[in-house]
Amino acid sequence: YKDPGIQYRREIVNLPCGAVCCLDWLDRYYGKREAPDNRPDVDSAHNKTVTSPIMVISHGNAGGATTDMALHTAFYLKEHTDYTIVYLIHRGCGGSPLTTPCGMNPERIGDLQHVMGMLQKRFPKATFLGHGMSLGGILMAKYAGVMAEKNPFTGMTVTGCPWEYKSYPPWYDCWSNETLLNKNKLYFRRNIGDFEAVSGKLGWPEMQFDKILAAKTIAEWNEYFVLPFSAENFKDVEELYDAMSPVKWGKGHVKTPLLSVHAVDDPVTDTRYANNMRTMGHIGPRLATAVYGWGGHCCTFNFPWNQATTGSGFSVGDKGGAFAHYSPCHADRLMVCFLDACIEAKEKGLM
Repeated sequence: YKDPGIQYRREIVNLPCGAVCCLDWLDRYYGKREAPDNRPDVDSAHNKTVTSPIMVISHGNAGGATTDMALHTAFYLKEHTDYTIVYLIHRGCGGSPLTTPCGMNPERIGDLQHVMGMLQKRFPKATFLGHGMSLGGILMAKYAGVMAEKNPFTGMTVTGCPWEYKSYPPWYDCWSNETLLNKNKLYFRRNIGDFEAVSGKLGWPEMQFDKILAAKTIAEWNEYFVLPFSAENFKDVEELYDAMSPVKWGKGHVKTPLLSVHAVDDPVTDTRYANNMRTMGHIGPRLATAVYGWGGHCCTFNFPWNQATTGSGFSVGDKGGAFAHYSPCHADRLMVCFLDACIEAKEKGLM
C-alpha cells in the first residue's frame, strides 16, 4: 500500500443473492511485536466480549480501502482513536469479486443490512459507528433513514454526501462527464471478464457492453449500466436518481445521530442544498449538517481543492502517496469529536 503503516486483513462475505462483498479490517498492530488476543479485527472466541467501538466505513464510487481518501481517513483514525476500523468493500470494487451484473449502487442498502446483521451477531456487546464517503455517504444516509429505530449504529457521519442526487454544483456536469465517467469506465474494464461471465445469467438481462463503454455522459452510463440492474423497475434515470437520494429519509426517519459534513468548494456535492436543508425542513432532531468554506470533495483538504498539489501542504512518504502523512483535515477532527460524543451519550444513558 501507499503508506507502510497501513495494512488490512480481508474477509470475503457471501451475500444471499449470490453476490460478494468484502470487509477490509485495519490492522492496528501491524509492525508491532505484540498484539492482544481479543482483537475485534480477527474472528476469534473473544468476539462476544468485545465492547470497544467498531467503525464501519463505506467508500466512494468504484473505490476501496486503499484509495488516497480512504488511506487518509484510516491513518487519522488509527493515530487518534481506539476504534476498530473496517471498510465495507462493495461489489467489484477494490478487488472484491464480482459474481453478478450488479456493482456498487447506493440505491441498494441490502448489502450493508446483511453485513451489519452479521457483525451484530459476531460482536453482540460492541458499539457500532458508521461513516460514508461520497457515494458511500448516500448509502449510509439512506440506511439511517430506512432502518430508523432499528439502526444498530450509535453514531454516524457522512462526508461529501449528495442528499439530493439531482442537485448539482455549477461545475458538476464538467466533472461528472470527464473524471467520474472515466473512473466508472476504468472500473468496468477492470471487471469486464467477470461481467462477460455473468451477463444474461442468473435471471439478469444481457449487458449492453458497446453502449456502456460508448457512454458520453454519466446519465447515459447510468441508463445502460445501472438502471437495468437496479432493485426496482425504474422507468428512467430520473426515477433512479430519486431512489438514490437519501433526502426523503431525513426528517422524521433518522433516529440515530447523523452528521453530514460538506465543503463549499466541493466539485461534486451541491453545498447550497446542504445549507438549505434546515430551511426546507429536511433536518430532523438527529440529523445535522456542517459546512466548511473549503476542503474539496469530502472535505479532504485544509485548503481550497484547486490548490491540492504536492507543493501545497502534503507530506509525501517514501512509498509515495500524497495523503499518506498529510495533516488531519477539518472533517477528520469533527467526525471523531461527533462520534466520541455519541459514545459518551450512550454510556450516560442519554440515548
